[in-house]
Amino acid sequence: MDLDAIPLDTRNHLANTSITIEQAADVFRKILRSETLEQETECHIGIVLSFIIGTNMKKREASRLLKALNFPKDFIEELESSWDRIEKPLTTVGFDRLSDVEWKSNHIIHAGSMRRIHIPSIDLELLVQGTDGDLRNISMTLTRDQLSSLVYSLKSAISQIDKYS
Repeated sequence: MDLDAIPLDTRNHLANTSITIEQAADVFRKILRSETLEQETECHIGIVLSFIIGTNMKKREASRLLKALNFPKDFIEELESSWDRIEKPLTTVGFDRLSDVEWKSNHIIHAGSMRRIHIPSIDLELLVQGTDGDLRNISMTLTRDQLSSLVYSLKSAISQIDKYS
């Protein structure tokens, strides 16, 4: 169990919070239903439970992690007793994962009626692992403006993640 995988502010928040079995169970249900977590404590509980789900953690490791983070004993025992029923559905919760990225720059040449237009572009290839474990390639060609828009969106996503780290 790597407690360091849980963000420090989440560990600190949970160390200073009394989590009830109802809170933990409610957040767990919301995660399984892809519902929004709104309160700060819900978000911190959600980070831990999403980590357990997203890493396909084994029952014993999950129990140790939850105990170390002061989750209610009753919630941990209930989770342990129903683990076999929920373990398989947990592995299908989530999104595909990015495994690798390759890119190369090039020029697209459009030959028009009277002139040629050179458009610099990027060929981007993403290797993605699905929730079923299969790998697949996603390939695309992006103009500078499209790449700029993608980078802007990714920076916004990083900024959002940083708020909870």
